[in-house]
Amino acid sequence: MNGSLALVGALMFASSGWFGYALANVLIQRWHGDRYGDVWPLLVVPACAIAGAEFGLRETNPLHLLALSFIVVALVALVRCDVRIHWTPPWLSLIPLACICALALLQHAYAVPLAALLVSVPFASVALMTKGAGMSWSDVRVAALGASLLGLFPAVVAFSAAGLLLAFIQWGLRRHATVQMAPYLVGATVVAALAFGG
Repeated sequence: MNGSLALVGALMFASSGWFGYALANVLIQRWHGDRYGDVWPLLVVPACAIAGAEFGLRETNPLHLLALSFIVVALVALVRCDVRIHWTPPWLSLIPLACICALALLQHAYAVPLAALLVSVPFASVALMTKGAGMSWSDVRVAALGASLLGLFPAVVAFSAAGLLLAFIQWGLRRHATVQMAPYLVGATVVAALAFGG
């Protein structure tokens, strides 16, 4: 059964990765007026397929894989928009966040929205203090979404590691400009989900 779900997960996530890429292109063209054609699909689609296969090996419920595949669409689109135009539409992270928290509340899993709230507080504080120069509100929303998926402890570990990696890269490149954090946060979310998912 797990072997079949691994194949299903790989196909679902690969399709979601492609759809997230296409959705981001539509958003980029609409708000920025640019068309981007590059090697993104050659990188993102296989990566999503590998992650989907790994999640499929751990899952027993195909519906859970289906729900995760919709979130993959949002995560891929968030990263692409942030990298290309340094901006993400709020609904792209808020809709999946609201769905996850609403479902958690219906199941009395109050730790899920609490994790999203607690993790987003330091990000929001930096965004307020720097007025968006050091960290944008897009990053705050992505962090909250990641925390709702991971839980409090895994999110703190993952995002701390992502912050350290980003700081090391910035130091190595001698750069001090505003950095797009969504790729680091999303990458940390995926790695932590695989590492802590058991």
